[in-house]
Amino acid sequence: MDTAIGYKVKKHMLKKLCIALVCLALLSPLASAATGDTPTTNATSNASNVTIYFFYLETCPHCHDAARFLDTIKDRYPLEIKKFEVTDRRNAQYFESFSERYNVTKPWGAVPGMFINDTYIIGYASDSIEGAWLEDNITRCVQYGCRDAGEGITYPAPTSPVYTYMALAVTAVAVLLVVAYSARTKKKRQSVKVKGKRKSE
Repeated sequence: MDTAIGYKVKKHMLKKLCIALVCLALLSPLASAATGDTPTTNATSNASNVTIYFFYLETCPHCHDAARFLDTIKDRYPLEIKKFEVTDRRNAQYFESFSERYNVTKPWGAVPGMFINDTYIIGYASDSIEGAWLEDNITRCVQYGCRDAGEGITYPAPTSPVYTYMALAVTAVAVLLVVAYSARTKKKRQSVKVKGKRKSE
C-alpha cells in the first residue's frame, strides 16, 4: 500500500513538472520578444554628429591605449563612441560585418578596430600615429560633416530560441507519455496478478 501511495505521489509530481516545462517553453519566446533586440554597445554619447565604432578586447593593451586616447579628446568634439567588446558573439559578428563592408584585409578580428565616416583603422601603436589619424578624421567630420560608418550594417539578431523551447516542450510531452504508459502497464500487471490469485484460490 505504501509503495502504491509513493508511486502516485511521484506520478503527480512528474505531471506538475512536465506541465511547468511546457508552460515555460510556450511563454519564453514571448518574454524574449518583449525584451527586444538591444546591441551590447556600452556606448557613451555626447552631441553626436561624429560617430566612432570601436571594437576591442578587454585583455588587449593596445585597445586600452586607444580607449584612453579617445577619452582624452571626446570633450573637444561632438563625439559618439560606440564600444563593442568582441568576446560577445554578436559583437564579433557585427565586427565581421564592418570588416566585410570596408574591405578589411583578412584574417579579420584584429583589435582595436575603429570605424569613422567611410574609413577605418585597425590596431593602435601610439597617439602620434593612430591617435593623430583619428583626430584628423574627427576634425574633418566636424568641419565638413560625415556619414555614420555603421549606416546600413545591421546588428546581428539573437539566435532564435524557438527550436530550444520546442525541444523542451517535446521532451516534457515525452516524459508525460512515458509516465502515463508506465502507470498503465503497472496497472495491467497488478490486474493480471489479482486475476491469477483468484484463479489459484
